[in-house]
Amino acid sequence: MFGFSKKAKQAKIKKEDLYKKVEAYYEGSVDTADYWDPENLDETSCIPLLPNGIGKITFKLEGKLIESYEGDFVLGSYQGKGKLYRKGKVFEGSFHDGKYTGE
Repeated sequence: MFGFSKKAKQAKIKKEDLYKKVEAYYEGSVDTADYWDPENLDETSCIPLLPNGIGKITFKLEGKLIESYEGDFVLGSYQGKGKLYRKGKVFEGSFHDGKYTGE
């Protein structure tokens, strides 16, 4: 009636379009999220690999850096010591379950 649902729908579509444009780059150790058999790759070709150990992940949107983390990962989550760059700020110290907990 007032156009609220139309605006909400347009905002949702725009947000989904942005997610599709995000580029992620990772360098470092990885582990599988599930069991895989290295001798039978045909059956395990779609198993996701997760950052695990020490590494660096960078997210860019339309060529601009939006987030970068370098440090310890546990099955894809920022965990342990690391350095996070986000929105022009730097967070360096301890992370737990993907969240900055301090020095």
